[in-house]
Amino acid sequence: MGDNTARSTGASRQQPRGMAKHGANLRAATIAFFLSGLVAACGDGGGSPSLNQGALSLPEETLDYQVELPFYYEVNTLLQNPFQTSALFNDNTPADNPVTDEGATLGRVLFYDRRLSSNRQVSCAHPCHLQEFGFSDPEQTSEGVDGRTKRNSMGLANARFYRQRTETLPLPVDVETEGKFFWDERADSLEDQVLMPFQDPVEMGLTLEQLVDIVANQDYYPPLFEAAFGDAEVTSERISKALAQFIRSIVSTESRYDEGRRALAAIDGQPGNGLLDFPTFTDQENRGKRLFVGPRRTAEGRIMGPCGGCHLSDAMISAPSGSVNNGIQHLESPEAIDLIAEVRRGPVRPIDVLGEDGRTNAERYDDAAARLYAWMDDDPDGELGDLGIAEHMDRKHYEPNQVAMAIGAIKAPSLRNIAVTAPYMHDGSFETLEEVLDHYSEGVLDNPHPSLNFAFNGVPVDPGPLRSFNFTEEEKQAIIAFLETLTDPIVLTAERWSDPFERPNDD
Repeated sequence: MGDNTARSTGASRQQPRGMAKHGANLRAATIAFFLSGLVAACGDGGGSPSLNQGALSLPEETLDYQVELPFYYEVNTLLQNPFQTSALFNDNTPADNPVTDEGATLGRVLFYDRRLSSNRQVSCAHPCHLQEFGFSDPEQTSEGVDGRTKRNSMGLANARFYRQRTETLPLPVDVETEGKFFWDERADSLEDQVLMPFQDPVEMGLTLEQLVDIVANQDYYPPLFEAAFGDAEVTSERISKALAQFIRSIVSTESRYDEGRRALAAIDGQPGNGLLDFPTFTDQENRGKRLFVGPRRTAEGRIMGPCGGCHLSDAMISAPSGSVNNGIQHLESPEAIDLIAEVRRGPVRPIDVLGEDGRTNAERYDDAAARLYAWMDDDPDGELGDLGIAEHMDRKHYEPNQVAMAIGAIKAPSLRNIAVTAPYMHDGSFETLEEVLDHYSEGVLDNPHPSLNFAFNGVPVDPGPLRSFNFTEEEKQAIIAFLETLTDPIVLTAERWSDPFERPNDD
C-alpha cells in the first residue's frame, strides 16, 4: 500500500518520456544484473540463502503511470448523503510526492525485489501482495522471514483514495490526520506505511540502515534513482516516496462496473446517476447494485443504511468516517464484554452522584478505564480479541470511552477486485463471499460491541436498535453477482504493475 479514461487494452503503453535519457545506463545495468542474477539464482555460496530472483528486465522506454481519472471518480453521483463523497475528494497524494513515471518505475522494482529482506526470499509483492490476486495474498496470513503475519494482506488497488475528512460527517469526529494505513491504521500516511514491513521482524526483518545499504549496493538502482530524483543518492525517504508512487498508481477503472458506468453516462449524460440500472448489467447484477449502494426499508419501516456507507463512491473505498467494528470478533469473556461496555458508556456527567460504594460515576469510570488499559497492555490469552485501531490510539489525545469504542474497529478496504482477493476480512476468516454476506446478514450482532453504524441505519439523527441486514438468499446472490463486476483484468495483468524480475524457478 492505488487506469484511466485513456484506457489500456491489456498491454501497457510505452511512451518515450523521462527515462529515455537514462536508457543507455539502464540497459547497461540490466545486462550487468542479468549476469549477477544468474549467479544469485543458483546461490551465493558461503551459507547465504539462495535468492530466487533472476535478472531485472525493464523496457527501454518508461511505462506510463499517469492517471486520467474517469468522470465518475471526480464527481459523486452515487448516493446523495453526508457520508458519500467522490474518489477524488479522498485523494491522499501529498503535494511533494505526485506519481511520476520514473518514480513509479523505481517503486515497481523496489516492490518486487526479494533482496530487500533478511532472508532474500520476501518482497512487498511476494507473498503478501500478488498482482493476480488483486495485490493481496490467497493465504489467511502471509509468510514472512520469521513466521506469519498477524492479519490477512489487504488488496492495494485504489489505496490512493482514503482520507479522514471531518467536514463530511454529520457528527463531531476528532481527526488527527487525513489518511491512515494498515487494517489498524497505525501508519499516518502511505509514505509511512511502505517502510514499516521492511522493519518488521516477522515480515522482512531489516533496519532502515540495512535497507538503504542493500539498495545502494545493487548495480541496477543508480540509474533508476537518478531518473526518479535527479541523482543516484539512495535514502529511506526516496525509497518511501517511490514505493508510495507505485502503489498510488494502481487505480482500478477497467472492470465490468466501469463499462456499465460509461454505458449509463452515454444514455443519461455525464456524470450520470449511478443509482440507475446499468444497461450492460443483468437484472441480478443491477439488483445487487441497488442493494449495495442504496438504502433499504426494513419490515419495521426503518431505513437501513447500505453497504456503500462503508465502501463508498464508484471506487468502493473506505469511508472518510474511518474504521468500524463490523462484528467479526466474537468475545467469549463476560468480564471483558462488561468492562468494555462500562468504559464505552463514559463518565455519565453531569449527574455525578455517589453510589453505594461511596464513589462518584466519574471515579468508577476512571477506575474501569485504568483496568481496561491494563488489560489491553497485557492480554496474553487474547480475551479482548484483535484491538484494531484502539491498539495504537494516543491515550493522551483520546478519552477512554473513545478508545473503548475503537476496540475491534478495522479499516474498510476498497472492494475493487474483491472476487479474487479471498480469504476475506482482516483475519482472513471467511473463504467465500457467501460467508461474508451471511455474516452481514445474520452474524454482526454476535459481537457485543459492533459499531454504531449498525444502529444509525442511514439516519444518524434517528438511531434505532443495533441490527444485522437480514438479506434473503436471493438478495445475497444478487449482491455477490454485483461484487463480481468489480474485477478489473487490467489491474490483475498489466505489465506496468507486474514483476520486472525474471524468475527462473518461482514457487
